[in-house]
Amino acid sequence: MKARIRASVASLAFLALAAFHACNVQYEWRGTDALFVACPALAALACHSRWLGAHVAVRAVAWLHVVLAGFVAIIAGRAEAAGVTLLGALALAALGREAHESRASAAGFEPVAYRGAFLAATTATIAVAMIQGLFAVAMLQSTIDRAEGVVSLVIASGLITSALLVLRMRAAGVVLGVVVAAVAIAGACFEARSGREIAGAVQAVLWTSAAIPALALAAPIAWSRLRPVRAVAASAPSRLPWSSVLAMAIALHACASALTRASF
Repeated sequence: MKARIRASVASLAFLALAAFHACNVQYEWRGTDALFVACPALAALACHSRWLGAHVAVRAVAWLHVVLAGFVAIIAGRAEAAGVTLLGALALAALGREAHESRASAAGFEPVAYRGAFLAATTATIAVAMIQGLFAVAMLQSTIDRAEGVVSLVIASGLITSALLVLRMRAAGVVLGVVVAAVAIAGACFEARSGREIAGAVQAVLWTSAAIPALALAAPIAWSRLRPVRAVAASAPSRLPWSSVLAMAIALHACASALTRASF
């Protein structure tokens, strides 16, 4: 009963985010506008799903709103961005870490160790894949950057596939993540030398950021090679809900920045 209430609260927060994005659409709907509305709307439905992949994707959507909107609110002092950050933090707090861990156990995701690190890496991977997909849709709609849009779409698809394979405890997911990271870094190096001062630099940063979570999928395995794990059981869940605490801290900082900017 308690789990259903928490999932319902998270669903309401995501529906509020979807409504906010829909109200901000100006003139005509574009592909990126549809994605902004569809992601939190689908997350509201996925909150009640028993599939671990859906639960990880829901947390990725919440973290995207917390981090990106929080950054805008802190830097620019935008009140609406602070509100989005609060809704994302509320969704994360409602989802809870205990439910995340129990859902992973029920799905059979029981690595020898570093289960929390794998879950965090898969969440970050799906979040970055969503950003790549958003930029891919935006570039495919243009007449100039369609090749970059195709590459971004391939990177996004590879990131999602690698994360889902890792959640199914398949070593191919880690290997695919390393391959996607290599492709992203190679594309970033090419864009950095393409001669386009602003667009090339932005695309290089975007693809380089895609390589970080992909490599993070292999980090627990590399660390276990350097420091062999003796425990046979999976890592126990943390008593401190650090993810909710961090999200709330970002949201409060964003609100404080917005209020400070509004007072001047």
